[in-house]
Amino acid sequence: MASEAQVQRAEKIIGYKFTSSNYLRQALTAAGAEKDNHEGNRPLAHIGAHWIDTLLMIVLMSVGASKVLRAQVRIDFTRKDHFKFAAKRTGISQCIKYSSQGGEDSSTVLRYAINAIIGAVLLDTDTQSITTTLGALQKFSFGLAAMEESVHSQTPEMPALPAPDELDVLGIDDEIMNPTFNVPLELLPPPIPESDQMSDGHRTGVPGSSEAEAQLADNELATTFMLDYPVSMDITTLDYTGDIPTESQRSQFTWDMSSFQVAPDHESTSVSTIIPPTHLPQRSLPAEPTHAQGSAKMRGKRVKTSPYASISDTSQQLLNEDRTKCVSQHLPPPEETYFALEIQAEVLKPTHESIEPLLPLIITIASPSAILSLRGMIRNARAQPSFHSYRLQDGLSQANRFMLIEKLEDSASTIGLMRWYHIWELFRHCGGPNTVSSSGYANITPATFFMGQKYLGNPVHHDDAKISESMMKDIFPDIEPSSEEYKKHMRRIKRLRKLGQRLHALIEKFGKGVLGLLVGQTSSGGLDIPVSDTMLLKPIDKAFSSFISLLEASQGDSLRAFGNAVWGVLRPVLFGMLSESASHIESITPEEILRHVKGSSGLLELIR
Repeated sequence: MASEAQVQRAEKIIGYKFTSSNYLRQALTAAGAEKDNHEGNRPLAHIGAHWIDTLLMIVLMSVGASKVLRAQVRIDFTRKDHFKFAAKRTGISQCIKYSSQGGEDSSTVLRYAINAIIGAVLLDTDTQSITTTLGALQKFSFGLAAMEESVHSQTPEMPALPAPDELDVLGIDDEIMNPTFNVPLELLPPPIPESDQMSDGHRTGVPGSSEAEAQLADNELATTFMLDYPVSMDITTLDYTGDIPTESQRSQFTWDMSSFQVAPDHESTSVSTIIPPTHLPQRSLPAEPTHAQGSAKMRGKRVKTSPYASISDTSQQLLNEDRTKCVSQHLPPPEETYFALEIQAEVLKPTHESIEPLLPLIITIASPSAILSLRGMIRNARAQPSFHSYRLQDGLSQANRFMLIEKLEDSASTIGLMRWYHIWELFRHCGGPNTVSSSGYANITPATFFMGQKYLGNPVHHDDAKISESMMKDIFPDIEPSSEEYKKHMRRIKRLRKLGQRLHALIEKFGKGVLGLLVGQTSSGGLDIPVSDTMLLKPIDKAFSSFISLLEASQGDSLRAFGNAVWGVLRPVLFGMLSESASHIESITPEEILRHVKGSSGLLELIR
């Protein structure tokens, strides 16, 4: 299992001192790390995952969150990327005993570990919160006594549960609402900077504690879920330096979800124009099958019956808000601009299913919400001392650029956007968009290859493999090609080249600033890039090309105009050349940005 040093460091990070280290040792032991305990922390991880779900629902239910919002917050909070980022940032990833096959960079392994730690804390605390629930379930004859007896002998370290007749099932258990441990802030979605939140004049507050508050603003994804606690955005600050709190200090932690705030709709009478979409051939939406025609096929199966079936609830909300603003500003609705019938038909039934996760971008890309998030990222970059060390630089060696990409792997918001541009630069200088043109890579010449030798298979794949091998020689010259470490890095290089190719396709079509139009906010209000690497990599080349064609058909000219404008704002940030005075976009209020319609000239002028 995990060492004593790893256990002690983990206790410091989570701010909880275990009465017995057995649970934590198991939580920090990955599956496959021990031959006699192959499952490792998986059982604890299942407990922790369900307990996290429970706590989230308690918090959200206490503020009256809607069903849609509860689902969206849960998705954002429990996604793999979130857990991986949290594990890396807090240092928990260094406390885990991994299997011989590794796992340090596995989102799944790190998610299991964090879930298992939460499960371990639950089991190590006062068991009344568990036994009360078990006693209540026993009233419904679930046969829990027999279940407990059958598993008890296999888990001798498990604390004994009180007998059912000792349980006060009607009592209120304070352990549920007031857990006696501190949740590290990195395990919560990052908050919106204070300057990005709605002003007091646009809020409806409910009195409550200043210790913790939830802001759930329905306007343009400005929903936040945050603790009133200072957060450093310096990604180099990974070590937890605080002391382990005492029992009395831990008991002061509460989930006081007050200040439920909703921002009202903002009406505007200003008139601006919208850049029209590229001309599209007229095509009607396919008619929905009648009950008689499709009942047999649809029985027992969920069938898409709406053009919005492939779009998230959040994107639908943005679409509805855009319609409302179009009416108040006398502008054509989305159905006459970027979301015409032809686009709706493609969303309803995409040519390639693998692009479905990307379809919400039709609505969110270059939206007012994206511009607001971009503003927040620029402001964060200005306040982040370490940001300058990761800047884009001309003439940077491929080895140094790769190392920067690795360091930025688990970072979010502006830093994550910086990583994308580094990946694009790495791709551009290592073969470019056409791998057959291998001489585009500085360290490759025609003499590098055996031109007369013939190979079986696709020559393009051979060429790409040659470039990857040359990159490995340049970046990792001392690693033996036959070693497992070499193979691991080779897979990483190939993945980065593929991602760089996809980013290049977007930039080539819509301009360098288009990546800055992909940013957004989580439902909890954190600044984020909602498009993951996996979402960009999953479609085959033909499918990804069809997605770019869909963007071109719906809003190509608009994206190029906004992309060029955003690059003028983003370039000084990425190259570390921010002036001392704030730029125009930094000084604009959120309300001023959110009142505009996606694609409108008024929104474009705010960036220029």
